[in-house]
Parts: sequence; C-alpha cells; structure tokens
Amino acid sequence: MRRNKAAVATGSVVTTLILVSCFVAFLGWANAIRTSQQQEKTLRQLIERSYSEAVMAALSGDEKKALSALEIEAPNSISSVKRLIIKGLLAINDGRNDDAVACADQALNDSTLSLESDLIAVHSLLATACCYAGDDARSFIHLGHLQDLEPEDELDYLFLAYAHWVHDPQRSLAYLEHAPSVKASAVGILIRGAVDMMRGKELRDADRIDHALQDFEYVQLLFRDNQCSRAWRVIALANAISLAEKEGRTEAIDEYRKTGE
Repeated sequence: MRRNKAAVATGSVVTTLILVSCFVAFLGWANAIRTSQQQEKTLRQLIERSYSEAVMAALSGDEKKALSALEIEAPNSISSVKRLIIKGLLAINDGRNDDAVACADQALNDSTLSLESDLIAVHSLLATACCYAGDDARSFIHLGHLQDLEPEDELDYLFLAYAHWVHDPQRSLAYLEHAPSVKASAVGILIRGAVDMMRGKELRDADRIDHALQDFEYVQLLFRDNQCSRAWRVIALANAISLAEKEGRTEAIDEYRKTGE
C-alpha cells in the first residue's frame, strides 16, 4: 500500500515536472515569437522611414541625401519599385524628364509592384514627368488613375500634391492640408511656392508671385546648394519681372533684379 502511494506520489511529481517544463518551453517559444515580431516591426519602420527621407530629399533636389537614405543594409529592404521612384524624382529635378518617364514606366511594369501606396507614387511620378516632357495627354491619364486610389498616409498625400500642382493647383494645396508635417517641411513649402508662382502668372497677381519668391528664398536658406529651390526661384523672378514690365512698375523691376544678383 505504501509502495503504491509512493509510486503515485512519484508519478505526480514527474507529471508536474513535465508540465512545468512544457510551460517553460512554451513561454520561451512565445517570447521568441514576440521578439521576432518586434524585430520585424522595427525593421519595417526603419525601411519606411528611410524611404520617406529619400522621397523628401529627392523632391527637394538633395540627390546626395536621397541616395544616402536608400543605403540601408537589411534583408528585404527598400524595394526595386521604390528605388526607381527615387531615381525618377531625381531625374525630374535634374531636367532629365525622359529619364524620369523611363524610370516610372519601369516601376509600373515591375513584377513586385503591388502596394497601393507604391501605385500612388508611380502614377504621380508619371503624371508629373509626362507633363514636364510635354505629353499632357498621358499626364492626364495618370491623374485619372490616381482618382481610383485611396491615400493612407502623409507620404501618399505628398505624392498627390506633387502630381496635381501644375494641372490642378488648388487640389494640390488641398492634399497638403491632409499632411501637416509635410506641409510645414521644405518640400511642402516648395510645392506651395510653385502653386503660387503658377497661379500668380496665370492671374497676373504680383502678390502671389512675391509669396512664391519668399517661399523659395526660405528653402534656399535651409539648403544653400539646393538646385531645385534655386531653379524655382529663378523662374519666379523671371515671371515677376515679366509681369512688372507689362504693368510698368519700373522700381519693382530694379528690386527684383537686385534680389536675383
């Protein structure tokens, strides 16, 4: 009888130890899963942040910073589609519009293109590049594709603002309202300045062109060697001088020329 009780007690202890071991093993497995998931989340955030920085830099004409942001050493990092988008944006800022169209077309035909945010970026790049290349018909086609896509974050709204600033300036500014941090950034200020310049030229509104000049000058203060802001400022000055000449504002012409020296 005592042996049976001892055997039962021993069996219970062994069973308990097995259960404890299993529980400890389960906790270790669960913790490993959580750690792996956290690492994946951190990596995704790093990749997304690097890509966002590259986009912002490319749009503001900072090629060195844009390319540097893409140099992230991680498995499955920034996709080929995103890299082509950055190359296309840099090509536009460098005046190589046909190269920008080629990059965007390559991205559009990339087998890995699937994310809606990437589709927004590619169609925005094509709408802008085709416009600059003189193909307005194709530009409007890609603007139409954008109407079927749903923006999810500030970067999506930035691309939409970028795509519409020539053909629909008011819509461009409206998109920036959905991206407060972008609106306040150098890129947002560049887009606002470009819209003001175009609208000022169209409406013969000297005040709007002056506002554009102030925006471009501010961005140049932030980025001394920024070719993009410098180019926009030169164009805005040319438009301001042209309008002042038509209106006979001699003093304004002299002031603009001094500003451009």
